[in-house]
Amino acid sequence: MKNYYCFLLPLALVILSAGCASNRAAIGAWRSVGFSPTPADKIALAVMPHPSKQDEELGRVLIAELESKGFNIVPQAEADYTLAYAVEDDWTVSDVSVQPVQPPATPPTVVVVPSRFGAAIIQPLPEIERTILQPVVFYTKGIRLYLYSNPKNHPGDLQTAWEGCIDAGQRMSARREPILVKTLLNYFGQDHIGRVSLAE
Repeated sequence: MKNYYCFLLPLALVILSAGCASNRAAIGAWRSVGFSPTPADKIALAVMPHPSKQDEELGRVLIAELESKGFNIVPQAEADYTLAYAVEDDWTVSDVSVQPVQPPATPPTVVVVPSRFGAAIIQPLPEIERTILQPVVFYTKGIRLYLYSNPKNHPGDLQTAWEGCIDAGQRMSARREPILVKTLLNYFGQDHIGRVSLAE
């Protein structure tokens, strides 16, 4: 369900975002019961063994934004939490109403209707408008952050303390990526679902 709230936006919003970059984005953020992470907690960044170019760039942007916001970034051995990140591709299929292309003009179909005077009246049959539903696939990108507890400092196994994602639209430019990360980090450790204004 989390992916649904984060990436499956109403069809109208997807179409609008395709034409131009919006100053708003959909965010989904969830804090697990029993956890209250804050930027003051000791946080280590997860090491990705074979990151894609997108994830590699996201890592650089994320580190810069974490430092800018004053997060307490430490080595893994000292951390209370580990922060993992990824650029995700998502897609949704929506049915769009379309009018079929009209065939070339043909002689009108007529019916004969007897009149009260015994003459015949030729009337064209009414044209019936046909609408069909055609599936259209919309692709979107998103940035997702996962905050995991350190079993050494929290009882139990590795647990998800917080998770957040932000919809990046169909394209994510290098200029827009830091803005999206900064906006998502504004909801670090919180619960939130909905569209928000992007950070300046």
